[in-house]
Amino acid sequence: MIGKTVFRYVSSNGGGGARIHCYQLNRALEKKGISTVTVIPSPRFDDPFTRSNLVEFEYINADGMWSILGAILGRALGACYLHSHLRRADIFISVFSIFLRKKHVVTLHYPYSRAESSLLGFVMHKFALRRADKVVFISGFLKGHILKEYSLNEQDFKDSKIIYNASDSLSEIVVPSDDFDILKVCMVGELSDRKGLPDFIKLVKAVRETDLNVEFHVFGVGPYSEMVNALSKECPNIIVYHGYVADHSKIYSDMHCLLSMSYNEAFGRTVTEAMSCGVVPLLRNSGAFPELVENGRSGFLFDDVASAIDCLKAVSDDVFWSSVSNNAKEKYNELFSLSAFESSYSNFLKSVL
Repeated sequence: MIGKTVFRYVSSNGGGGARIHCYQLNRALEKKGISTVTVIPSPRFDDPFTRSNLVEFEYINADGMWSILGAILGRALGACYLHSHLRRADIFISVFSIFLRKKHVVTLHYPYSRAESSLLGFVMHKFALRRADKVVFISGFLKGHILKEYSLNEQDFKDSKIIYNASDSLSEIVVPSDDFDILKVCMVGELSDRKGLPDFIKLVKAVRETDLNVEFHVFGVGPYSEMVNALSKECPNIIVYHGYVADHSKIYSDMHCLLSMSYNEAFGRTVTEAMSCGVVPLLRNSGAFPELVENGRSGFLFDDVASAIDCLKAVSDDVFWSSVSNNAKEKYNELFSLSAFESSYSNFLKSVL
């Protein structure tokens, strides 16, 4: 494999999980002696995963159409295969793979729908997916969604596989296993409708009417920031609003559980981060979440506010919590660790390398 190069194009860089996925994959390939070239738009901040002068691998921050085309034409020709991430990249690379006679690998990160794209864009993306030599889905939910939304079936893909995202292990963070006077539950990420904030607000108000001793810690910003901040002042003993916090140790070190009320998540990296240090996930029964935990064993799934309260009651038992916490760490090591990610990709890409 020595001397081979992989060309990667990522068509968006808004700070989402695809950029981390690509960085981790590049790191795994470089460790095997395979060079990588990644073209991606400039980040909005000094992102260590994508800013060209901060990443230890070759990254090209290309923003304009001509700079993107120049990077593809200048660097893709010598690659052993072309790898695209996100819709526009899938379409671009599909076209260039024809002209350059290169194999094309697609990794799908997002549950695209026909309604949110133009007819031409939808048709071109469907063509790119059907023509790709290999397709990777980051969850079984995402695969099923794409097959249904694009009216595709298993035979439309030459070769496909589900490869879960990896999370860096946070096992060095010690969570409180013996202090259950207050059950501390964190919520991490964008504060938006898709992340279930209206239901979270209902949950906080419902908990106020119970004898549960729960303290919600909210980390993130978004359209509901002001409302969450106001609620934290109204219910200071139930909810604490921290805003955006980047340091994982400051998020998870005092927490017993992670709460996510998101709808139709394609994966859920914060969930597997939490699992790696034994923070127990409490998740909406939606999207890929049922793939991440076994309900009642390595986490909990709920359908509505009432069943979320039942989960909080169950996990308030310290002995039961400890068992679920250990199971969550075991499942992380088995399916969502960097070693599991690297092994899955390595086996999958052998034929194109």
